[in-house]
Amino acid sequence: MANLSLTRRCQRHCAFCFARKEPQGPGVDMSPPTYRAALSRLKAGGIDQVRLLGGEPTLHRHFVEYVEQALDAGLSVLVFSNGLMPETTARFLASQDEGRTTVLVNDSAGDSGPREERQWQQRTLGILGRRASLSCTMTGPGTALSGILDVIDRHDLKRTMRLGVAQPHPDGGGAWVAPRQYAAVGARIVELAETAAGHGVRVEFDCGLVPCMFPPEFVASSLCDTERLGTACGPIPDILADGTAIACYPLASVARLEMRRYRDLGALRRALAEAARPWRTEGIFPACARCHWRQEGRCVGGCLALALHRVRGAAPGRPHAGLGGRSVAVPPRMAQPAATLEGRTRAESAPAARFVIPYIDQPIEFWDRLAADHASAVAEVYVPLPGSCLGSGRPPQPSEHLAAFLRHSPFPLAVVLNPIVLPRPVEAVADEILEVLRRLDGEHGLKGVTVTNLLLAARVRRELPHCQVTASILMDVERPNQAQMLAGICDVLVPSGRVFRDRAALRELRRAFPGRLRLIVNEGCLPGCPLRVQHFFEMGTGQAFPRSLCGPLLAERPWLSLTGDWVLPQHLHYYDGLYDELKLAGRATLRDPKRYRRVLGAYVSRTPLLPHEIGGGPASPASAIPIDEEFVERTLRCGLRCHACSYCEDYYGRHSQAATGVKAAVPHSPPR
Repeated sequence: MANLSLTRRCQRHCAFCFARKEPQGPGVDMSPPTYRAALSRLKAGGIDQVRLLGGEPTLHRHFVEYVEQALDAGLSVLVFSNGLMPETTARFLASQDEGRTTVLVNDSAGDSGPREERQWQQRTLGILGRRASLSCTMTGPGTALSGILDVIDRHDLKRTMRLGVAQPHPDGGGAWVAPRQYAAVGARIVELAETAAGHGVRVEFDCGLVPCMFPPEFVASSLCDTERLGTACGPIPDILADGTAIACYPLASVARLEMRRYRDLGALRRALAEAARPWRTEGIFPACARCHWRQEGRCVGGCLALALHRVRGAAPGRPHAGLGGRSVAVPPRMAQPAATLEGRTRAESAPAARFVIPYIDQPIEFWDRLAADHASAVAEVYVPLPGSCLGSGRPPQPSEHLAAFLRHSPFPLAVVLNPIVLPRPVEAVADEILEVLRRLDGEHGLKGVTVTNLLLAARVRRELPHCQVTASILMDVERPNQAQMLAGICDVLVPSGRVFRDRAALRELRRAFPGRLRLIVNEGCLPGCPLRVQHFFEMGTGQAFPRSLCGPLLAERPWLSLTGDWVLPQHLHYYDGLYDELKLAGRATLRDPKRYRRVLGAYVSRTPLLPHEIGGGPASPASAIPIDEEFVERTLRCGLRCHACSYCEDYYGRHSQAATGVKAAVPHSPPR
């Protein structure tokens, strides 16, 4: 088999799609000469089927001609489509020999897109009938599957359906299923397969699924596609529009070869397999190496891209010597301590940090541009919980474009529900909150939820086990014993601002907490501010721009703003090794899209900024005060003993005059 990626064009923005992130040279469409060359290599390799995909392959202006050429060459055709094809194209495909032309329509039942798209897809399926079958890419246990069987019956489609799980892009971006979610996903698939059998529909598996995600009796039953389960891991390969070939899109960083250099598909496949061979010993779980499924040759250890994602030993972007000495790139990984490398700048040797970023109300084009610039750096976008059952602990934000963003976000989605005090007892409010979360997860897929209440966090963990639960900075966790209390409930911890300027304390939290540490970089309250609880309470009462309660305090002692828990991009290296991911805050202070892009870009590249430029809240410096390395080193080990030290006050006094009165355009708005 081989996949021919005809085009990157697509009408949709599926959160799990990695194809549209992949650069393919100057054009996005496969030229007729490239297509003919690909067909010739399929024929030379003894392949009898061509698989056409994209993007949406039917958007290619030569699509009909390409199908006819493949059929004339004696090949059968399998088209991977979203169903949003021109009616003339659908009728052309429906007129072909049923045994030689099949259309696999993805995400038909689980999708919650615009009504007009759903209607368009249904019209296409009605035209194709038995020439179409359905597939669904699951992004978690919450993926809606119940409607698939009804669609098959309604349009008399093929009595098969294909299920797959979303896999990570080499940069880790997009929506994908983490291994810890596999058991829950497997349970959903078992439930569907049993129901499907009663409808005379057989469930088939795409690559990436593994036997251990299912009960042994299911694997042994006739309900299960045991032929592909655990062993279908390429390379197929994928021939891109520019004539280069990859093992598959998730493994695009392992090797990219020129198709024209290989006489047939078999030689190309062997070269791609050799490029991936050094990593074949890995699996998606640490236990894969001793698993009996793998020892018996019945599983290869899951998706290789997912296995690479968990590998810690390969540095991001560092070439690996393979394939006869040619260099192939290793996918980026999560941040690790930066080494001091001779002859390299600090920024060049720094780890590639992953950022959690705030939703601001902008058209989807803003987010697509952000993805084009920083897809490998953004782990998720966090939004307030839609609706009124529980606020985010902040004033309401503009939401004109929120519905479109939820449908088409190029980044994984997370929800913030972290008022410092819940409006009602947990038992009274949790069911309503979870109902909204389940709806969001089913419609759009949720990667995570940030909470301030541990009891609510436990409910989310129990009822949405695939969602990452984050302990908010407002939980005020600063000591190891507090961090241990979160074990088994929270996956991510945002430490208290009291210890952000204390590397020793951060190291202790890192040792005590079994999950990941997330640090907020560009905003921060005054450590231990006695006004904070009331401030956050007033922010959650619905005022658009509540006054900053610490304003009078800062007016009297402005040097206190230098003690806040913020860090400039050029000083992130002081925290390397103390975090797993970073959070950019500023739903209010970064509403300007140009400023948002500039600040995010500066933190990703560690480009120097002054404190007033980072989008900080009212407790951050509002003037162009330079922050030098000596100041950072001194305040990272001072223990905030401000009562016995005047260093920050003196520093502010010396440098505030040098700032020449430059003021930041920061409104009186809530932090983070």
